[in-house]
Amino acid sequence: MTAAAPARPRRPGRLPRSRATLLDCAVQAFVERGYEGTSMEHLAARLSISKSSIYHHVLGKAELYVQALDEAAAHFAPVLDAVAAPCAAHRGTDRLAHFVRTALELPADGRARLELLLSIRDGREEAPGALARRRHLEARVADLVALAARESAADEGVPGHVSGRFSEPVPVGVRTRLLLDLLCSLLVQRRLGRLPDGAAGDPAALARLATGCVR
Repeated sequence: MTAAAPARPRRPGRLPRSRATLLDCAVQAFVERGYEGTSMEHLAARLSISKSSIYHHVLGKAELYVQALDEAAAHFAPVLDAVAAPCAAHRGTDRLAHFVRTALELPADGRARLELLLSIRDGREEAPGALARRRHLEARVADLVALAARESAADEGVPGHVSGRFSEPVPVGVRTRLLLDLLCSLLVQRRLGRLPDGAAGDPAALARLATGCVR
C-alpha cells in the first residue's frame, strides 16, 4: 500500500476560520465602522488571515453583511418570542419596557447584533434584502406598540389616570420607529461608554423612558 503523502504545512495567515468567527468579526466591524467603512481588507487584518480566505465563506461584502444580519435576527428572535408571548398579567407597556430593558442588558455581542439590525435606515439599503430584515423586526415590535396604545386609550376613561399619550394621534409605525431609533441610540451610547452611572443609566429607568415616549 502506498503511504499517504504528508500534509502540506499551512502558510501563516491562511489558517482556516469558522463561519461563526467570521460573522462575529463582521458584526463588530459593521457596527463600529459602518457598511461603507468596512472593507474585506480590514476584516482580513482583524482576523489575521488573507483576504482570499474570507472568500471561501462568502462571495463578497454584501453577502457577508446580509448573513451577519440574518445571524443577528436569529440571535435576537428568542427575546422577541418571550416578550410577545400572550400573558394576561402583563400589559403592553410592561412588555415594551421589558423588551428595551432586555436589549440593554444583553451581553456585548448580543447588543452589537441588535445595533446592527437597528442601524439600517429607509432609503439607505447597503445590500439587497437588508431593509427587509429591519422591517421584519419593526413589524414584531409594532404589535407590542399597538397593544400598548390600545391600553393607553382605554385608560383615558379611568378616574385618576394621568395621560402619557401624545396630544395628537400618531400612527403605530411612527411610534415603533421612534422607539427602535431611541433604542439604537442607547445601544450606541452604551457601546461607547457614554451612559451615565447610577440610576440615570440604569436599564430599567431607560426602558421606562423609552416606552413612555411611544404611548
